[in-house]
Amino acid sequence: MCSVDFRELQYILTLAKAKTVSKAAEMLYISQPSLSQFLNRVEIGLGSKLFQRGPKGLTPTLVGEEYIRTARKILLQRKELHQRINDLAEMKRGKLTFGITSQRGGLLLPDVMSAFRQKHPGIKLKILEQLSTDDLEKMALEGECDVFISNLPLQHPEISYRTIIDDCLHLVLPPSYPLPCSVAEFTFEKTLDLIRSMRDYDFIVPPLSSMKMGGLVKTLFHLLEFEPRIILETHSFEAAQYMALGGGGATFVHRSVFIDRRMQEKPIYIPINDSRFRTPLVAGFSNSDYISGLSNLFYREICDIIRSKTEAENPLFGLPRP
Repeated sequence: MCSVDFRELQYILTLAKAKTVSKAAEMLYISQPSLSQFLNRVEIGLGSKLFQRGPKGLTPTLVGEEYIRTARKILLQRKELHQRINDLAEMKRGKLTFGITSQRGGLLLPDVMSAFRQKHPGIKLKILEQLSTDDLEKMALEGECDVFISNLPLQHPEISYRTIIDDCLHLVLPPSYPLPCSVAEFTFEKTLDLIRSMRDYDFIVPPLSSMKMGGLVKTLFHLLEFEPRIILETHSFEAAQYMALGGGGATFVHRSVFIDRRMQEKPIYIPINDSRFRTPLVAGFSNSDYISGLSNLFYREICDIIRSKTEAENPLFGLPRP
């Protein structure tokens, strides 16, 4: 029986991802000539080319595509084996890779990292930060990410997920904004009327064509038949809220990314209380019959952190726990 060369599998997958030998060599911390020679040896041993070389870099051949699919399965099974062994060792040690978007990172990571490390000092937590949840989904499918968080919908049906909270979109206003009634009195229709009255007000919004939350905000404006005066489209939930806090305009965020509740002064948050503007915040996992004990542990911890954070920040409008 021949043994599996896991290094070979990882090197070929890195080449497929990088699309050039030079970039793959950088990612693998080896020299470019060494990696080129390695690829030649593998292709000679297989008796077939794995990649076509062209102006756009490396493109997998049909044999290469089959090799890549199988290599991913093998490495995922190997990872699952180590996870099962670690679970039997009562999860006192191990490694877990957590994915988060850069938009959420600054608002959630400090609380998550601090609480998890304090409770589980023997577990090494690695953070992957990406601009897009699509990238996090791909990393999960390729075995590079154990758990990530995202609002629904997800793009890849192969991804399994579990709900953390039912995330509600909020209108965010400066603390000095003259409201017609108390925040507790706002119904969905009153909130719509308030936004309609803001035709001459500045708005800071997420990119309307490239973010999930931007799509929700766009839907809201269409519902209102409202053309907002947009002064900035930003990926940063944090920057948008601080601009609102400073009187720079109004914005929209999910309740899971409110700015620090310990601040003495915060913006006004008014919930858009309608099912069309509630999108569950979920923990996503690669599609596997087995979700590791560490991943389950991390899911429970992040649920506790995010739920306690959102309930403390907005107790009047806390939605039922899933």
